[in-house]
Amino acid sequence: KALGQDEAFFGGFNLQTGAPVLADNQVWKIMDGSHDFYAQYDTVLQEAIQSEYRYAFHEINTSEKLKRFVQEGKKELTIEAKMMHPFHKEYGYRWARFHFSISVANNTKIGYIAIKDIETSKRQEQVLQERAHGDSLTGLYNRFSIEEIVTRYLRERGGSTFFLIDIDRFKLINDTYGHDMGDRVLKRLASLMRTVFPQGAIIGRLGGDEFVAFIPHDNEAVRNAGDELCRVIAQD
Repeated sequence: KALGQDEAFFGGFNLQTGAPVLADNQVWKIMDGSHDFYAQYDTVLQEAIQSEYRYAFHEINTSEKLKRFVQEGKKELTIEAKMMHPFHKEYGYRWARFHFSISVANNTKIGYIAIKDIETSKRQEQVLQERAHGDSLTGLYNRFSIEEIVTRYLRERGGSTFFLIDIDRFKLINDTYGHDMGDRVLKRLASLMRTVFPQGAIIGRLGGDEFVAFIPHDNEAVRNAGDELCRVIAQD
């Protein structure tokens, strides 16, 4: 049961030939009669991952990249993302922990894939984070939370994109229209940032009119998000 409640999909594969070496009925069903794991990998992975989270799999999002990952001597990779059970699409996309690891037995490299449903624990974690680390006006992360989360991501994952944003002439808005209007502007900017930046972005308010957006990966689309935010604000 690949993503059943609190259960895990688990399979082992010969990384040279792609042949399964450890597989239960669910794994064989996914293999659909094939004895080549790589032949099924691309299709299953693309169908299982919610589109907003595919960036997280960029290192291994095709069978060729997975082979390169192994050839480069990397040993394991853990990713948390929203995924769909291949045989239970009625469940929709649920939070799952995808873990890939490699071991060597008799000079043969074996790749193990485990996918565990973490929907319940992830929801509980998110609720606690929102309560403890939220900015009361905008609902974004506060300064303390931003520093803590960004530091942890940088230590564990590396490549990322960081935006530091403030509102031009914000003091003039407060002085001219009053602080209630200023608060409305801050909340509106927070809403637009949620719309523009991709799911998985860490968005926060440092204080006053200073905001940050941290995206735990780096590509051209992400880097263009800053320009897109400016365009959306200009139209708003």
